[in-house]
Amino acid sequence: RGYIPTNVSAQASASPNSLDLFLKKTFNQVDVRALKLFTKQMKSMLSAGIPVVNTLKVLEAQAQDKTIKKVLPIIINDILGGKPMYLSFKAHPHVFSDLYCNMLQAGETSGNLPKVLDRLTYLIEHESKIRSDIRSALQYPVIVIIALVLAFFLLLTFVVPKFAGIFAKAKFELPLPTKICIGMHYYLTTYWFVFLV
Repeated sequence: RGYIPTNVSAQASASPNSLDLFLKKTFNQVDVRALKLFTKQMKSMLSAGIPVVNTLKVLEAQAQDKTIKKVLPIIINDILGGKPMYLSFKAHPHVFSDLYCNMLQAGETSGNLPKVLDRLTYLIEHESKIRSDIRSALQYPVIVIIALVLAFFLLLTFVVPKFAGIFAKAKFELPLPTKICIGMHYYLTTYWFVFLV
């Protein structure tokens, strides 16, 4: 623009607080497939020699994921304002991970961004597969734990009261585990609203 700066001073960027970041990560999660597609398209366009800003503008227009569509105009403005590409992406940690941004930095520094983006696409795919495998592996233990908890509450609610009556009539000293079960039944039936909360 032909301006000549007379005074330049560093200014600390406002870092998002942890609660805000947690809420963004929880409710504005990017679909892994959308992020993979975005990275793949960006790689293809940059390989074809299209400038970064133009590439991001096209991707913004084509983006299906709402979170990506929302952050792209901010990223474009940051890049036009002179910010390095990786820092513009790093300002949105709920969308782009540290690994993603560090890879972008490596690509920018080495001048080999398309190759790095190709590698990123593979990493996103690999991470998605690992998460899917972990979810599948955890399904069985979760079902078992839920079944055990239900069985435990059914025992305390229906079985223990019958035995408690028999033990009360017998009038002999009960072992500690049985006393604990009877006590738990009493608290569960008397203070059920506390357990519900």
